[in-house]
Amino acid sequence: MEMKIVECSGLNQMAKGICLDGKEKIFVEGLLPGEVAKVQIKKRNSKFTEAILIEITQKSPHRVDAECTIADVCGGCNLQHVSYDEQLKIKQNHAEMMMKIQDRQGEYDFKQIIGSPQRLQYRNKSFITFSYDAQHKIKPSFYIENSNDLVPFETCFVQTDNMNALTQAVAETLNYFDVPLYNRKSREGVLRHICVRENKAGDGLMLVFVVAKAEKKTFIQIAKAVQLRFPLVQSIYMNIQSHASGVLLGKKDVHLAGAEYLVDEVSGVEVNITPQAFFQVNPKQMEQLYEHVLTKMKLTKDVHLLDFYCGIGTMTLLTAKYVATAVGIDVVNSAIEMAKLNAIENGIENADFFGEDVEDFLENFEYTDVKELAAIIDPPRKGCTPEFLTQLGELGPKKIAYVSCNPTTLARDIVQLRAAGYTAGPIQFFDMFPQTMHVEAVVILEKR
Repeated sequence: MEMKIVECSGLNQMAKGICLDGKEKIFVEGLLPGEVAKVQIKKRNSKFTEAILIEITQKSPHRVDAECTIADVCGGCNLQHVSYDEQLKIKQNHAEMMMKIQDRQGEYDFKQIIGSPQRLQYRNKSFITFSYDAQHKIKPSFYIENSNDLVPFETCFVQTDNMNALTQAVAETLNYFDVPLYNRKSREGVLRHICVRENKAGDGLMLVFVVAKAEKKTFIQIAKAVQLRFPLVQSIYMNIQSHASGVLLGKKDVHLAGAEYLVDEVSGVEVNITPQAFFQVNPKQMEQLYEHVLTKMKLTKDVHLLDFYCGIGTMTLLTAKYVATAVGIDVVNSAIEMAKLNAIENGIENADFFGEDVEDFLENFEYTDVKELAAIIDPPRKGCTPEFLTQLGELGPKKIAYVSCNPTTLARDIVQLRAAGYTAGPIQFFDMFPQTMHVEAVVILEKR
C-alpha cells in the first residue's frame, strides 16, 4: 500500500486534482488547487497515476460542504465542494487553457464567464435509474462514476422539487407493480431508467420510461397510476432501448398517457418538446445565452439566416422576427417536425425547416438573393466536420454565431474558419451546468 504526500496544482477536465511528484503526474479525485493531502496510489499507467484521497492536511479556503451526501460518489456534480465564485474561476481558466492548447496561434479575447442565475435546482431534465434496497424495495439511484454499481438517493439538489417528488412517486408506483429492473451486468430485467423533464413555469412535467423490452399494457397501467399520484405530469411515454449499450434512449417512443408534448416557453416563444428533443437543461441561463447571440449578431430585416443543428427550432424562431427569413436544419426528422409545429403555433411565417444532414443541405443549397447571409451553428460536443466547415466557408455568410459546449472542438473549428477568411470576436463563456466542469461558449465570427 503506497502512500504519498502531494500538493494539488490544478484540476483536469474531470475535476480531479493534478499533483506532480517529480516527473510523475498524479490525479486525485476531490482535491482542490493549493491543497496538500495524503493519498494512496491506486494504479499507474504510462501517462499518469491515479490515487485515492486519504486525508487533507492543508485545505483550500474555497472548499465548502457539498449539499449532496453522494456528490463525491455519483460524479454528476464534481464541483459541489467548491465555492461558486471559485467554480467560475476554475471553469474560465480551464476553458481558456483548452482553447489555447488546441489553437496555439490564435489570439483570443476571453470575456469573464457569466454565472448561472440558479446554482442548484437548475436542471429541467434528468435521467434517473433505480435499484433494490435490502428489503427489495425499489429506490431512485444514480450510477457510481465509471461503474455499473448504483447509489440510492432521496433528493438530487440540481433537480427541481417537482422532479424529485415525481421520481419518488414513480419509485412507489414501481414497487406496487413489482416491475423488474434492468441489470447491466446480467442484461436481464425490463426498466432501465426514467427521463424526467419539467417546463420553465413549473406547471408541467414529462415522464419517459426507458425499457429494455416493450411491455405496453403494464406501463399504460403504471402511467395512469403515476398521473393519479402526480397530476402535474402532462405527458408520459415509453422508450424502447433494447441494445446492450450505454445509449440512454432508443429510437422508438410509445405514447402512454396525457398530451403528446410538454409545452414550454423561451423568451416569449412557445415550444413543444418530445422525448427525443434536444433542449438546454438550464432554462434561465439558456435565455441569457440566446439573448447574447441576438445582441451580438445585430440582425436586421436584410438578413437571411441559416440555423444549423437547430433541434426543435428554438433559436430559429427567436431570430425570425429580426430577419427576412430564418431556416433551420437538423438531421433528426422528429425534431424538424416539432420545429415546424412550433413555428405554426407561434404564428411565425418567415421560418422554414429542413430535415437533413447539414452537409447534404449545403451541397444542394443555392443562394442568389441580394440579402445578407448569416449563420448560427450549435453542434454536438464533437463539433463540426471539416467538410461542413469547408462548405460553410465557401458559402461565405457575413456573420457566424458559433455556440459550443466543448472549448477544444470550438478552437479546432475556429482554426478552419479563420483559414476560410473569418475573424473570431470575443469568446463569451456561460456557466450552463453549475457544480460541474462543463461550460458553454459563444463566439461571433465575421467574414474579412
